Amino acid sequence: MLPALKRIVPAEQFPMVCATRQARDEAAELVGPPLSGFLFGIAHWVPFLGDAISYLAAALGSALIRTPLGPDKHEHASEPMHRQLAEGFRFVRSNAYMRFVAPWAAIINGLFMALVLLLLALIRHRGGGPVAVGAVSSIGSIGALAGALASPWLMRKVPGRTLVVAASWLLAAGVLAAAFVPRLWQIGAVLAIVFVFISPLNTVFNSYEMKIVPDELYGRVSALINFLCSCLIWVGPIVAGLLADVFSPATAVALSGGAFAVLAVWVQSTKALHALDEDRTKPT
Repeated sequence: MLPALKRIVPAEQFPMVCATRQARDEAAELVGPPLSGFLFGIAHWVPFLGDAISYLAAALGSALIRTPLGPDKHEHASEPMHRQLAEGFRFVRSNAYMRFVAPWAAIINGLFMALVLLLLALIRHRGGGPVAVGAVSSIGSIGALAGALASPWLMRKVPGRTLVVAASWLLAAGVLAAAFVPRLWQIGAVLAIVFVFISPLNTVFNSYEMKIVPDELYGRVSALINFLCSCLIWVGPIVAGLLADVFSPATAVALSGGAFAVLAVWVQSTKALHALDEDRTKPT
């Protein structure tokens, strides 16, 4: 999707487009489950009809695009997959910002997977049932949606590196707070506040990568980054299970907050993120 957007959207609109996509995804996460339940209540086949209509709308919208989406004539579309991935890897290795983002994304996704499971255990430990789990998740999703909608404004007002560093520390503080707040709704409130500032990170990273990665390499680089983003997700449930087995749920969540704090130290100390502020320092 993003490689195609690069050919349609002017470079100065990259942040707005990335923020819009993020807000769309968050809205779908928030509205999707209750809507599917409502449609399923009408008739069991209605959600599947709605899903089919959504794919039809996507196909129609794609057919109406008139801008060439590639590959261009000089691009070697038939090049073996391993060579394409190797070329993407060489670009990531040659760029300091990409060398930071690749392992950072893998680690933070693994930590988030562990955190989700530990928060579920914490809610259950404090007497919350499925309704409480859903309510906490919904409150957090509202914060993520608000953050996505606020992304363009935040990116205009706050330098990219400053936003990433502040969000990293806020995430660590928020996880620690969620471990010790006494009421279940307060866990959701803390997560909502954190997600307001965490959600724009995808916009910051995606819009910058759309600027620096060449068109002919974007698909290869994004495929590599997506692979790295998911390569440690399987570790999250194992770590969450070990922590929950050895410690109380609150202590396990607090320890995950400590892990996010260590990650925040790394984020603040790396020089690679100064590249996010290059556009602000260039003379106009």
